[in-house]
Amino acid sequence: LDFSLLFSGMLDVVVHNLHGDQAQIRIHSQTTVADLKEQLAERWHVPPSCQRVITRGSAILGDVDKVSEFCPEDGSTLSLGMLVSLDTVIKDLNQCWDHAGRIQALNNLARLGVQGGEFAISSASACLEDHHPDVRRAAVNTLTAVAPKGDNRAILEVSARLEDQHGHIRRAAVEALAAIVERGDEAAIVAVSARLEHSDPLVRASAVVALSVITKKRDPFAIATVKEKSLDLITKAAAWQALEKDEDFGEERH
Repeated sequence: LDFSLLFSGMLDVVVHNLHGDQAQIRIHSQTTVADLKEQLAERWHVPPSCQRVITRGSAILGDVDKVSEFCPEDGSTLSLGMLVSLDTVIKDLNQCWDHAGRIQALNNLARLGVQGGEFAISSASACLEDHHPDVRRAAVNTLTAVAPKGDNRAILEVSARLEDQHGHIRRAAVEALAAIVERGDEAAIVAVSARLEHSDPLVRASAVVALSVITKKRDPFAIATVKEKSLDLITKAAAWQALEKDEDFGEERH
């Protein structure tokens, strides 16, 4: 027992998570559970709204509770657990009428990253059909954060947004594909290359950028796919430059 901490109004807390990690944090006796969650969020990248802080007896601590209220009577170090819970996210996505609330829920999922697992991918995918365009765009961006690179489901879901009625969402979808696709993925190359013929020049430009990221250098499949497209001169030149093709294809620069 460190009596100097007691007299200073400070105390040490040890928090464990399910991954076997632990964080030893020195807090003030007036620190609330909500304050503790903010510190844990910085260390473990789990948004406070997705945290459940529990005692050894599995009692869930409320945000307004003071952490010191749960200290052992013998003065030993307080040991707590932190679980990841998506209950609040689920509620906000399903019941929040305000689109800003749904976007915030998606942002919380994105902060979790791959820790959110299949549920995070499913939840973000469902929001791709949201009636509000800003929510759909947030869902596209969230998928890039929660889905492992090369995840087929995420690639399929994002590809579907390439035909969204809003241009900024189509562009976000192309850029998201560039982030989650393994280089050389033929299905993704087909999907992105199709955007080279899109009526929106900004979508075409985003497709060129995506091609440069998702294709291998001088990718023969990508080159053959682009050759089949009826492209304007600017898009064609940019696409060839992105693919860094061999001189054998030089005649295609016209």
